[in-house]
Amino acid sequence: MLVTFLSTCFFLLSIGIFIYSGKRHKLKYNVIPKTWMDFLYPAASFLVDVLPEGFFGSPKILRLKYMELYGEKDCEKYIYASRLKTAAIFYLIIILFSFVIAAASYQEQYTVKEISTLERPEWGKGDYTFHAQAVMDFEGEKFKDDIALNVNERLLTEEEIYAAIDKTKLRINTEILGKNENLYSVYLPLKLYSIDENTKVKIQWKSDCPDLIDARGYVYSERIEKSEDVILTAQLKLQNVTEVYDVKITIIPFESGASLDEILRMKVGKMIEAINSSSSTDHLLLPDTFENIEITWFTRKENTTVSILVIMFVLLLILFLGKYEKLNNEIKRKRLEIEKDFPDFICKLVLLLNAGFIVQSALEKIADDYNKYFINNKKKPLYDELTQAIRNVKESNASIITELKDFASRSQVKEVMRFVAIISENIHLGSALTDKLQYEADMIWQQRKSRAEELGKIAETKLTFPLVILLLVLMVIIMTPAFMEM
Repeated sequence: MLVTFLSTCFFLLSIGIFIYSGKRHKLKYNVIPKTWMDFLYPAASFLVDVLPEGFFGSPKILRLKYMELYGEKDCEKYIYASRLKTAAIFYLIIILFSFVIAAASYQEQYTVKEISTLERPEWGKGDYTFHAQAVMDFEGEKFKDDIALNVNERLLTEEEIYAAIDKTKLRINTEILGKNENLYSVYLPLKLYSIDENTKVKIQWKSDCPDLIDARGYVYSERIEKSEDVILTAQLKLQNVTEVYDVKITIIPFESGASLDEILRMKVGKMIEAINSSSSTDHLLLPDTFENIEITWFTRKENTTVSILVIMFVLLLILFLGKYEKLNNEIKRKRLEIEKDFPDFICKLVLLLNAGFIVQSALEKIADDYNKYFINNKKKPLYDELTQAIRNVKESNASIITELKDFASRSQVKEVMRFVAIISENIHLGSALTDKLQYEADMIWQQRKSRAEELGKIAETKLTFPLVILLLVLMVIIMTPAFMEM
């Protein structure tokens, strides 16, 4: 009841937040939202404003990550969009799972009903276990216990038993032939089955001449030179009735003190044994009293709400712990792209400096070429940052060194930081720039080769497990025919 009440309250609260936030943001209900984010935007915005600041991602942490990723001083639009998306997913999980939990709880509550009898299965269909909840009232105290009732199949009447045995007798002569044409010219193995699947009559076989026909039905027809008669005796048994049926066969030549609760459980166990002792009725009658104990039987409810609650909290935990994961992956991908493109960038810069360009003019030339020839191709973070730095220098008359240092600080790439230090040293101290950059380029290319070799070794290691699986599959394919022939 508590779970039902709480889940219903959560669902109604979620609906209330949606309606209130929709009015608050003047949501136009006659306009179809383009995405689920547009549909949940008012409720998500309300949650971002109401809940603690760091619940959907700390603005301070997000600001640092977005500045590292995009290099823009004003990242508020990115921060708000990220927190809004996280809040929308959080709201969606809450409203969906609260609805599912409430529906499951109501269903469990209304499917529990008081019972007094259980229908027995027909003979031959087997027993089954019914899970019930017993509410016991003893001397004013009530106890609840989940009990597994073993409902035995209905026993046949005497007339039904003899009818089934007679039906089995009529079938035996034709069912045991196997590949033989008739019982008067048997030389191949007989099919002596142990149970009639139609009537469930159990059969035990005995031969008066085991040297010619054994109890398994194997015929030793190769041991005789002329036809001989053998009597197969079938002992037919169904429940407590046993009959004997003889089949004449002619073989031709060739081929373990206790609390009140425990006492009650013990008494219930005895009661279950007692009510299962008689299985001839169509229904299993559940007693309402047993040894001064009043018992009320109910169908046991299946507690699925716990599983749904666990799934919901796991999803919310994953969402909470992974709120920065996407940004971290983008930052990592950006750093890898910068490290990948940096050797080519250094080589271009050295080439332009040797051609007579000064540093800023060479950087502008590289940025212009990138904007001209790579505008429709995949974006390269290194050249995008360079382009942004050149644009800032032209628009705000800032120092190129200041912009490059800002880029190096945000990227946290060692090669870029060394490059900026070399450029800064050249401008302030007038050191030899071309030779240092050439040395840096050679060192970076060597590092790139070493990294490629390392990645190749890691790939070889990762391929070991699938190769082992393929080897095992190949061994199974090769060895299976050999085992089948054994």
